Amino acid sequence: ADAQTAIVVLGHGTSRNPRSEETIRLQSQWLRERARFAEVCTLFLDQEPGLDQVWSLCSARNIAVVPLFVADGWHVTETIPDDLNLMGGGNRQRGRCLRFARAVGTHPKVAEVVRALALENS
Repeated sequence: ADAQTAIVVLGHGTSRNPRSEETIRLQSQWLRERARFAEVCTLFLDQEPGLDQVWSLCSARNIAVVPLFVADGWHVTETIPDDLNLMGGGNRQRGRCLRFARAVGTHPKVAEVVRALALENS
């Protein structure tokens, strides 16, 4: 985290359930309060603000897009990289750099958290 990097919390979203965006927005708020990123933006695949607005909504020189998805499935491996015109994991435009992370659910600590919650609630 630094003063020149924006982080984009990317969720799926859907117009069918207004609560679907709640977790994504809460995660963004948590990052705003605790991290030292230049900006924290919240974007969605199937609702506004959409991923196509990443360059206009984030003004930082460096942008890190982090998909709040459980796995590196179809969206994370195919549609999002295509939408962002990623080559080699990044995209450069007008002196700015965009990078794309793996789905947060692929991090090894996620399994540990799920296990701990399951044991706590059993």
